Amino acid sequence: AGALRTPACDDPAPQQTARVVLEGDLVLHALAFLPPMVAMCPGEREVKLWQGATGPLRTLRHTENVTDLSFFPAGDRLMTVSSAGAIVWDVWAGRELLKLPCAHALVAKILLDGDRVVTLSESSFATVWSAVSGRVLLRFSIPWSHRVVLPLGTGDRFVTGVSSVSGVVSEPTVLWDANTGAVLRRYFHLGEQVSSLAASRCGRRLGTVGFSGIALWNVATGAMEVALLRPTGEAHTRPLIVDILPGDGGVVVGRSPQKLYFWDAKTGGLRRTKSMVGFPAAVAVAGGERLVAFTWSGPVSLDAHSGEEVVTFPYAGVVGPFMRAEASPD
Repeated sequence: AGALRTPACDDPAPQQTARVVLEGDLVLHALAFLPPMVAMCPGEREVKLWQGATGPLRTLRHTENVTDLSFFPAGDRLMTVSSAGAIVWDVWAGRELLKLPCAHALVAKILLDGDRVVTLSESSFATVWSAVSGRVLLRFSIPWSHRVVLPLGTGDRFVTGVSSVSGVVSEPTVLWDANTGAVLRRYFHLGEQVSSLAASRCGRRLGTVGFSGIALWNVATGAMEVALLRPTGEAHTRPLIVDILPGDGGVVVGRSPQKLYFWDAKTGGLRRTKSMVGFPAAVAVAGGERLVAFTWSGPVSLDAHSGEEVVTFPYAGVVGPFMRAEASPD
């Protein structure tokens, strides 16, 4: 692959976008967070929208089980994914704007230009769609084991990789050109199975998690820059990456059962850990400053760099989705 342009810095995107990492859960099926909006799927076929401190906004009902949610960068549209395909919604009006006929897509993500969507299918194809017309712009084959997709940079690139349940050990994570389908880079995580991925705001750094730990990569050169140190006494813990934040050297936020981790992205040293009351099943970082952990005990707001709790939390109105506090009408 040829030389790739390296963004100058890891400044946050103009819109306060959020990256969410979540595991399969018996109650919370999917979650997306882009201030002041929160969207989550506490039931199989409905998505609930909250607006900051205002509280519940509306419920979006589906005919099939919802498996994924994503806000568009401007926050005015939401994409939901099910076995029937993907639907683009008007957040404020609550109406369908567009349906993408990507039935049985394994995953669908919005590219960061906000104009395109990429889906991965069971038949080992990646498809790039227009988020305006629904037209197929590009389709190309990918490794059969790839079940994860992560948009990068300004929207012209994305990475795909294996999932933690694929059973494949040595398959590399791949960087693709969203305009041509060409392979730009491959990243081998020490020959290990990769369980999660994350990227910095402008796509300069990529993080991969394997059994031996977390590695940070220079996206442009393909070089592994630093390996993050495991917490002392937690040799068997395999934290998932939540986000790679900008700042002085950068901070990598990770999570595992009942703990959050904050690493120095320059040295790989562990700055601190934060014990959580309740499993952090979903964690989002907004604008590089505010971290919100949605736990079994309810949502908790933290400073994304220090891990200290922030008293003022406008999302307290999001009643714990895990508690099923609100009955779901048929």
